[in-house]
Amino acid sequence: MKGEGLADLVILAAVPGQTHEVAVQLAWKELPAPDAQLAALAEAETRIGEVLDGGQIAQISLIPVPGGGQVKGVAAAYNPGPEVLAALVRTTYESVCQGADLAEVDTVEGPRTRVDLRCYVDTDDVVGIAAAYDEVTATRLDFAEIDETRWHVSVAGWSTTDANFRLVSGPLAGRQELFTELTTMARDAGASGIQVVDSMYGISFSGIVSADQSGLCGALLDRILAAGVASATVSMGLPEPSGDERWACYLRP
Repeated sequence: MKGEGLADLVILAAVPGQTHEVAVQLAWKELPAPDAQLAALAEAETRIGEVLDGGQIAQISLIPVPGGGQVKGVAAAYNPGPEVLAALVRTTYESVCQGADLAEVDTVEGPRTRVDLRCYVDTDDVVGIAAAYDEVTATRLDFAEIDETRWHVSVAGWSTTDANFRLVSGPLAGRQELFTELTTMARDAGASGIQVVDSMYGISFSGIVSADQSGLCGALLDRILAAGVASATVSMGLPEPSGDERWACYLRP
């Protein structure tokens, strides 16, 4: 099957073990508007049907040509149907969350559908990520077909190792104010590489700071617990760890 005219890069592959299921990847040097992305996918589906009797699209990627380091566009490990797919494409094109991974995952509660949103905040430091909490977590897809949404938030143009928030639970009242205060405290203490995880198990706050700032963990933990968070871990590694000297501080009550 020819892919001319669909996108700058077209990859069509049979799904292993399935005779009539096809994985479609359409990539562009610059992502076109949502309607153009969806039209290209519809044309790919038509062409697949012309050469493969009963052929169906089972996996979908509508993404920029690989490169640049940030995950953008939509990658669906299964075909969610036109309504959900269109919502994913429009969300990643129009919001701060420019990437979405849709998958079916096995959990202790049984199979669930989950979308992981990759969000890039235009800011100068980690405090800007915290200040964007309400905007980021307001970006979600309210469909019965999607059981869970997670947000992975970093600074636009930065590596996730420079600063990253993984929000498994949300949106939660008061979190933006709490995270803004925590990141401001960490920044003012000279901490870098801030990593935050907010989940049903509590908050994990980590980073790197000099040894003379060993009191930072206690101050951060006190603030987290004062906000009513049931469980928290705060850790700050040293910039140049050696031997047993790896942590400026580590607290887990």
